[in-house]
Amino acid sequence: MAFHLLTAQQMFEKYESKLGNTEHHLWGQHIRSESVTYLVGETCVGKTTLLYNLCYHLSRGEAFLNIAPPRPLRILHIDYESSGENCVEALWNIGHDSPNWVFPDLDREVEEGGSIHGAAMMHFLSNIKVGEFDMFVIDPLLEAYPVSDENNNVEAAAQMLAFRKLARSKKVGVVLVHNTGKSFNNPKTGQEQSAAERAGRKFLGRGAAARQDKADVGINYVKVDDTTRMMQVVKSRTSNLGTQWTLAFNGNHGFDIKNVSHLTGVSQHVPSETDETLRQIIAAHPHLPLRAVYEQFVKPAVPVSRATFYRRVQAIRNRPVPPSTSEVPPV
Repeated sequence: MAFHLLTAQQMFEKYESKLGNTEHHLWGQHIRSESVTYLVGETCVGKTTLLYNLCYHLSRGEAFLNIAPPRPLRILHIDYESSGENCVEALWNIGHDSPNWVFPDLDREVEEGGSIHGAAMMHFLSNIKVGEFDMFVIDPLLEAYPVSDENNNVEAAAQMLAFRKLARSKKVGVVLVHNTGKSFNNPKTGQEQSAAERAGRKFLGRGAAARQDKADVGINYVKVDDTTRMMQVVKSRTSNLGTQWTLAFNGNHGFDIKNVSHLTGVSQHVPSETDETLRQIIAAHPHLPLRAVYEQFVKPAVPVSRATFYRRVQAIRNRPVPPSTSEVPPV
């Protein structure tokens, strides 16, 4: 089989329409269509509460942590961790009135003698039609795709590549949930690392490092204290790398944002009046390629670099939208 070769110019022109396009941003750049997000959480940190809030809001087209989906998302949530009692309590407390958020009935499969792990689960997912869902949430990864040795990088890479293939072929965002290993100590002091140090560890997940390496986005979720959590993007190929949230439980099974930081050293601060000017320019030329918009209308009038302009386009397009009052179309 011969490879078809493209010059850099041809490659750019082929994919130029994707510049600034955020339709594939299901939850900002943190969960994207045709991508795998690897969420690593500490034991008893409240991953279920986080994931159920995420799925409930996104499936209704509502912003979660001030990040809105492009539309109400159709979400398949495979939850091995929660018993029926725990699941219904979470749904009661967080919300269940969304026909776009669906679960396979794992208990029924077991009662009928079927398998809900490994090859059987992957066969089920591979037979889902393109367009049926926007997002898969798999909690935890090792239940859906067991391996003989979780420290084996070859097996871990096979796990992740199988889900990457699913993400690409089904045009969905895949969220894979995994647990941390033993507690981590600071190599200089010997003391247990702080929440910020743990949240920033690229290889926080238990077992093989290949899982993080093969993910498109890696997010850690750790405990700060009894009511506070920290979440950080530690792996990404885009400008969301280093995004860190400090969250507080709000007493109603939801979250309040205490702080959002960007720890990559790349300043994304743009004066509000400049942002408004960029927003107006983008809105006035919706059908022009982003490169043309920048060269013709932004560069002569607004003192921002091309890279900053590109980041601001995505930030502007990812701003939260008010919840729709119309009915949510069911799956």
